[in-house]
Amino acid sequence: MRIGFSLLLVVLVTGCFHHHAKTQTPDNSFARIPGLEPQGPTNAAPSTPTANANTTNAKSKNGPIITPEEGLVGKVAKAIDPERFVVLTFPIGHLPKIDQTMNVYRHGLKVGEVKVTGPQQDESIVADITTGVAADGDEVRER
Repeated sequence: MRIGFSLLLVVLVTGCFHHHAKTQTPDNSFARIPGLEPQGPTNAAPSTPTANANTTNAKSKNGPIITPEEGLVGKVAKAIDPERFVVLTFPIGHLPKIDQTMNVYRHGLKVGEVKVTGPQQDESIVADITTGVAADGDEVRER
């Protein structure tokens, strides 16, 4: 019994010594991803103007920066072709003004223009087709 207990004690003690080795990295050293520059303040010496220019050039080589369009965007809910008017739907709280002219797009290509005439009900409003065509599901954007 004493041999088993002392053997268990030896295993526990050697296991504890094994795990005391420092395996963690300091808080300020992370693995670097190739092509990305560190952000924020560093402890390095101030950089030269040429180093800043190289950093700017490296960021522009990653490609263009794309920002979402902030204009008014809606959809054609129903197109009435013989009478040449459409019912447009927009996100709640984002309706166009009366007499506003908007472009109609199908698969990213402009296919017509509409002029908002009203009436309005909830998120839907009626518009007249002034040029081109419009079909159900087309996208409507302000000019």
